[in-house]
Amino acid sequence: MGYEQQIAIAAERSGYNKTDTDASAMRMKNKELLPAYNVLAGCEDQFIVSVSIHQNTNDGPASMITCKN
Repeated sequence: MGYEQQIAIAAERSGYNKTDTDASAMRMKNKELLPAYNVLAGCEDQFIVSVSIHQNTNDGPASMITCKN
């Protein structure tokens, strides 16, 4: 796989996983770097009102999208 193809797969992310190119590399609590997705749930009055799955490793921009849905 060429460098240009790797850049195209990563798109706006800083990297990607070879076995699951949609997943982003995220640091886990035990400091391990693993392929993962950022899953957020929006709640209101103790009910889940929205759920979203993101490639973005940062909760800030992802939570704004979740709140708008």
